[in-house]
Amino acid sequence: MKKGKRIIAALLSALLITGTGPAPVIYDTGFSLTAYAAETVKTPAASLKSGTYTAETGKNITLSCGTEGADIYYSLNGSDYKKYTSKLSLTKNSELEIYASYKGRKSKTVSYSYKLKPEIAVSKKAGKYNSAITVKLSSAAKNVKFYYTLDGSAPTAKSAKYTSKGISLTKSCKLRVAAVKSGWTTNYYTGDYTIGTSAVTSDGILNDYKGKYFYSQMNSSEKKLYAAMFKGIANHEEDISFKDNKVTTETLNYVFELLRFENPQFFWLLDSYQYYYENDTGLAYSICPEYEYTKTQSKKMQASIDKKVTALRKKLRSCKTEYEKVLKIHDEIVNTTVYVYTGDFKQHNIYGTLVEKKAVCQGYANAFSYFCQLEGIQCVNVNGTAVGNDTEWHEWNRVKVDGKWYNMDVTWDDPVGTPQILLHDYFLITDKQLDKDHVSLDWFPFGKNQKATSTSLNYFKKEGLTYYTDAKSAYNGILKQSSSNYKNGVYTTVVYCHFNEIYELFCMFEKSKVYDDFEKYGVYPSGMSFSYDANKFVLTLNK
Repeated sequence: MKKGKRIIAALLSALLITGTGPAPVIYDTGFSLTAYAAETVKTPAASLKSGTYTAETGKNITLSCGTEGADIYYSLNGSDYKKYTSKLSLTKNSELEIYASYKGRKSKTVSYSYKLKPEIAVSKKAGKYNSAITVKLSSAAKNVKFYYTLDGSAPTAKSAKYTSKGISLTKSCKLRVAAVKSGWTTNYYTGDYTIGTSAVTSDGILNDYKGKYFYSQMNSSEKKLYAAMFKGIANHEEDISFKDNKVTTETLNYVFELLRFENPQFFWLLDSYQYYYENDTGLAYSICPEYEYTKTQSKKMQASIDKKVTALRKKLRSCKTEYEKVLKIHDEIVNTTVYVYTGDFKQHNIYGTLVEKKAVCQGYANAFSYFCQLEGIQCVNVNGTAVGNDTEWHEWNRVKVDGKWYNMDVTWDDPVGTPQILLHDYFLITDKQLDKDHVSLDWFPFGKNQKATSTSLNYFKKEGLTYYTDAKSAYNGILKQSSSNYKNGVYTTVVYCHFNEIYELFCMFEKSKVYDDFEKYGVYPSGMSFSYDANKFVLTLNK
């Protein structure tokens, strides 16, 4: 027995020293020994996989480890590691790292990435509605801001900001909403809304006086008078009574003029009227509008107008945005109408513009407003004086595109009275731009919030064209731009300049001084050629 024990012990000793072979339990009577391999700590896990989650207040996460008795440690967004004792509450986008520890041994470290999006609750889902609707937005998450667009473009912080009044949809559109919360990922909602199929495809807001801008700016008494006159004029009534809503003659004239400036469909209405008033109070109680055409004549003329309108509206079906619609309407009128001042009243209304294709400024403005309103786009006529001449009366438009007001002078974009010239100098411009050569009457109800200040849909900016409003700035701009092009191997430069300034710009380039001016930019052309057409200026430098 003694000899046997020594042999087994020697064998065990050899195995432990060399590290070869298995480590079994070796035993015989009265002797035993057990050897253990080092234990591995299992990698911990989070209850929520990495990803983006729509939430109200945040997300709760629990951590677990398969090694019994192990401690878990975590780090949120790069913070120092802490021992996990209870569920984690994520209140913003977070990066989580975790590992486990047991008896001095450490597991593998794993990472998780979580993004939170605020939920968006929409009071009226996308779909078809018979009339205008108001869409209300909300979120269970706190401190969420909403921004939205109506043309399908992605909203940004510069887009329209949502208020508790909701989003009024009066025509078909693609509504896109961005829900923004600090520290969270932006969430989006997109919906196609079809508003009043018959209204959109038939007459838009043209015959819905409650949807008109000037009407919306009136007090209750003025609105009541407007409604009575609207219905009476639409029916060619010769005496429209409003005895239960007597008004001053000033109010009567104010409402009549505003009604006339936003209802181009009343092409039979003249700009004059008679009225009855009470001798003792001076208050008016009845108006007798003057009409150029009888009801029967107007009906026949309307049939001719409808044929012309149908053709253009087919072209508008391919337009995806209000900008595209307004541009196509503008270009169609300019391309098909000749400015003719004959004294015939038809040149002042939509019949002259659309059927006879002859018009003065009032006819241009009425036709533009008519088409816009058919498409559900807010548009009114404005008049005043032009070119600083207080004896020269002129009429143009203000139009609301993508929620913002702009000025539009279709007449002055057709400056020579022929279909061959198409300009966009007065296409969706600001008040500041318009005021350079237009003076509108100050009684039009455009308050601070209706000012035309946006340049985002100006034609030249939208189309990516270089445009200058005056010859001097155009000259200096072309020198700089063409010099840069020349050095890069591009020898022709095209810019646009206001058509009233384009000839002066042309004359500036005819002077020999232009070569000295190019030297300032390190450019020495052997020659040059230049030309202009309407408001387009083309300059070519020779090598």
